[in-house]
Formats: sequence, structure tokens, C-alpha cells
Amino acid sequence: MGGRMDYVDLVTFSLYVSTFVTPVRKLASFSEVYMQGTAGFSRFLELMRTEPDVQDAPDAVELKNVRGEVEYRDVSFSYNDEAGPVLEHVSLKIAPGEKLAVVGPSGGGKTTLCQLLPRFYDVTGGSVKVEGEDVREITRRSLRSNYGMVLQETWLKSGTVRDNIRMGRPDAGDEELVAAAKASHADGFIRRLSDGYDTVLSEDGGSLSQGQKQLLCIARIMLCLPPMLILD
Repeated sequence: MGGRMDYVDLVTFSLYVSTFVTPVRKLASFSEVYMQGTAGFSRFLELMRTEPDVQDAPDAVELKNVRGEVEYRDVSFSYNDEAGPVLEHVSLKIAPGEKLAVVGPSGGGKTTLCQLLPRFYDVTGGSVKVEGEDVREITRRSLRSNYGMVLQETWLKSGTVRDNIRMGRPDAGDEELVAAAKASHADGFIRRLSDGYDTVLSEDGGSLSQGQKQLLCIARIMLCLPPMLILD
């Protein structure tokens, strides 16, 4: 504008500016991503280093010869003192091979009742017993290995239907897998899928209905044939 720069100088200057600004922008972008990653990784480490409140007792024993006898004896439970009790003086007994259905309104404590059995929480009063042993006196690994549990929220991984069912027992054969699917009434809709048992599912089974996801999760548990089954 002042007559002190020609076209060659202008183009050269523009090229220099572009060459200089591009790496600066990359550095700024990397710094932002790095800070986000560092914060996320710190939260991850904090979570992984958290010690669970429920621990094995020093003299905990292995649970063996499980038939499925369960007893809730005068059980009370509250998540914290401010919230008040969720369960109060609940007593019930389930014999081996017996089925028990617990019904009631939302917030009535049905899920809590289920979560006390595999010892996701410890009771605040009374006791929960399996085969006559208090669950607090049994190792968590041996206790939970004898349960099959299907929650309200289903979880499926990316992969085939066959892979998702076989998560219950990775060494299971195809005949056992199909038998588990038939036992859970999932075989019918599986065979109607585009590739049957080899149909690839998206993460969390987005292409399936909620009921179909539940049936696959039940088939996964049926493949394990646990002595005790919890359907929440």
C-alpha cells in the first residue's frame, strides 16, 4: 500500500508466515490433547488404586460343594447413615433347586437384596449365608465363581454373537453354545440374523432390541451352568 513491497515480497512473506504458523498450531493442539490425556490418566490411576471396602477376612475359607442353599437371616442394610435403611430385618431361605421371585415397587430394595448375596456390599445387620457359611467368612473369588448374574443393564462387546455368548466359558464347544442359546430362548432370533451365530454386533449390541440383549446375556450365563443364578 505504501509502495514499498512488490508481489514477490508479498508472496514470499505469506509463505514464510504459513510455514511458521502450522507447527505452532500443531504444538498448541498437542498441548491441549496432552493436558486432557494427563487429567484422564490421573483419574484412571486414582480409580485403579482404590482399595475396595469389601475385603476377604484373614481366615476366609473356600466355598466348596455348592448345592444352592441360601439364607438371609434378619438382614438390614443402608448405603449410608443419612439415607436411612434400604432393608430392615429381612429373613428368607432358598433351598437347593428352588426358585424365588421378589417383586415390589421401584426403590423397594430388590436390587440391593441381589447385590448382598455375591457380597458386592456387606450387610449392616444380620447375615447372609450360603451352604450355612456366612458370606463374610468366604473368599470372594470362590463365592462369586458359584454365581451367575444378569443385571438390568446388559453388556455386549464388539464381535460375533458366538463370541459374546462364549464369554461365559471361552473353552465351550459349538454344541454347548447352541444348547445354552436354546435354553435361554435366544436361538430363534439368532438364526434369523443375517449371519446367524456369526453375525457381528456393534459395541453394546446396538443393532439388537433390549430383550434380545437380555437373552444373549442369559445364554452366556446358561453356558456356565452356575449352582446359583441371579436375574435382576
